[in-house]
Amino acid sequence: MQLDALAQSEPQIAYGLFSPQYRAEVPFAAFQEIVRAHGGMFRAKTIAIEDIAKSYARDEMRVRIGSADGEHYVARYSTILIEGRWWIDAMRWSVDEAPPERVFTRVLNDDAAQSYRAARCSTRGIDSACRGA
Repeated sequence: MQLDALAQSEPQIAYGLFSPQYRAEVPFAAFQEIVRAHGGMFRAKTIAIEDIAKSYARDEMRVRIGSADGEHYVARYSTILIEGRWWIDAMRWSVDEAPPERVFTRVLNDDAAQSYRAARCSTRGIDSACRGA
């Protein structure tokens, strides 16, 4: 998962999960600057994944993140299936305006998050995008 790579200070691996089109539009240097400038939000302490919409070749999901800096964020990911592999095609972040006690989602602990990633990868046949899952 991209958040895992960012938490481990591996922006090149995180960047590699973006679709070829996204990488053509956003150079690595720009992505790296965003990560450097907003590093706190990328160090997730809690993650709650909420699927929004699914289709054969595209998924949209919302991820609520409690970061190590004590803030709460909402990330919206769009993933796209290209030649049998899922890629992140868009990512938008914002401060989570809903107080954490009002968010009724299941917060994934490390074991549950690992199981979720493994199940998601195995059902989709994701290869390098799921390394470490």
